[in-house]
Amino acid sequence: MNARGTFFLIMLLAFSLLPSLQAQSFSPGGALVIRDSTGQVVGQSVGLGPVSVIINNHTVVLFVQRTRLTDFGEGLYFAQPNCQGTAYINLATVPFITYTPGEFAPDGTVRVSPSFTPTSRAVNSRYTDQTQQCTNQNLTIQALDTEVGPNLKAQFSAPFAASAAPSAVPVNSIGFLLILVSGLAIFGVIRIARS
Repeated sequence: MNARGTFFLIMLLAFSLLPSLQAQSFSPGGALVIRDSTGQVVGQSVGLGPVSVIINNHTVVLFVQRTRLTDFGEGLYFAQPNCQGTAYINLATVPFITYTPGEFAPDGTVRVSPSFTPTSRAVNSRYTDQTQQCTNQNLTIQALDTEVGPNLKAQFSAPFAASAAPSAVPVNSIGFLLILVSGLAIFGVIRIARS
């Protein structure tokens, strides 16, 4: 090894020991994600209960409790009695949100409404996931058409818990040293003797 290689190796060793001399450290915790009982990521936590998810390429905010994944309880309206037929979201229940409205259907699928353009429609029933009940009622609502999303009730299982969001794996001092020495050897700054 030449003098230049020796100098780089000594400097590299000195810099690799610096982080271990620090007694205390702090770094921001970053985003929290919600995971189900199997460790699957449900979505990113956006407060005490709300979780952002992407359904059919639309940002939807659902509500997670330790024991269940649900919606915000606005309800899903149906054209026919007994929560059958075409499903709608009532614009009056979601007038100020900036994300795509999403509501659970009785079968566990999420219905999302990517359009905030309502049409006046007569509906005959309403399903509320919070109570898991269907109620027959005859009303006219400002209906938002919905599209069917995945069955999240089948995909995720309770209990739910928060954890740190996945991030890049940091390279520790030894890893950095190995990467740097390998790079210096590749470019001929240092030579590694073979026996």
